[in-house]
Amino acid sequence: MTYPQPRLLAKKVASLAVLTALAISSNYALIGFPNVKLMDVIVFAASMAMGLKFGVSLSILIWIVYGTLNPYGFSLPTLIVVMLSEMIYVLFSGIALRLRGASAKTRVYDSLMLGSIGLFLTLIYDLTTNAFTGLLFYGSVLTGLLTMNFPIPMGIIHEVSNALLFPIATPIMYRAMRGEGVAYFEKNASSNILEKKDASHYRRMLVITALFFSTLLVGETLYLVSLKIQLDTLVKEVESVTLRVSLLVKYDNDTETWFNNTVVPVGWTLLNLTTYDLRGRVNYEVYSFGISVTGINGVGQHENYYWLWYKWNPEEQDWVTGETGPDAYLLKNGDVLAWYLADVSKYPNIDKP
Repeated sequence: MTYPQPRLLAKKVASLAVLTALAISSNYALIGFPNVKLMDVIVFAASMAMGLKFGVSLSILIWIVYGTLNPYGFSLPTLIVVMLSEMIYVLFSGIALRLRGASAKTRVYDSLMLGSIGLFLTLIYDLTTNAFTGLLFYGSVLTGLLTMNFPIPMGIIHEVSNALLFPIATPIMYRAMRGEGVAYFEKNASSNILEKKDASHYRRMLVITALFFSTLLVGETLYLVSLKIQLDTLVKEVESVTLRVSLLVKYDNDTETWFNNTVVPVGWTLLNLTTYDLRGRVNYEVYSFGISVTGINGVGQHENYYWLWYKWNPEEQDWVTGETGPDAYLLKNGDVLAWYLADVSKYPNIDKP
């Protein structure tokens, strides 16, 4: 059937919207199965049935939405890389049409061909995306390629799943989009025109599949929202009984070691924090007036150099000498504290951290 131009455009736009929704919803629905996606086969089949321009538009639209709103976070360089790499499925979609000629072939042949194409294209996609990801984030293409299957074989899962999905889903989707019920690319030998048959059941299958994954998406979204609420509640409960503090240890040779944003229980003292951050490598002596630290990380007091502690005053933008023993100072949320092996012979002008 030949459609008028406006109607044909409306049909393509509607098909673009439905397939985009199907791809994105199935991605979310299959989020528990890493690297198992219907998106690639949807793009591949749509490109064969509707043309390269349609396939390019579909893949860009899918990645703009899914690449921006997904559980793994947003990264513009990564989005650009995967969007361009997805074009592999679009550009190679015509190969299946050329390979399947008018000669009689078995459906086993079709399945093997589609499985091989799916495996080959996915391998190219994975190599490309992992190489660029390694270069962008690790500065090494080799590192990116190694992480493709280590420590988790994500690449192998992607390639094997597509090798299985392509021969199953491609013929169904192609017939549904083309409105043909014949065998995959089977041609009439006399007219060389694709035989037309009723394909309403294929369209119904496509709609039912879209509704199924959309329902899963809604359910999973509600589940994730519930988990987010529980997580926020748990975080608030943890924050109510914990503190975040930072500690600086500076030696007499001006070497510095920072322990930033250490999470500790409410009620801890500076001595508890120091012992925790330094993994117990703290020496001290107990006096009637409290505790005096004599060594940190194997560096003890010597000559005129003694361990003194300081607290950062954000209002004065300066270090303030501690006025109590480290065992008596109760930590406060956001504290920035320091131990400094200072030369006390300079008193009252002792250097600060």
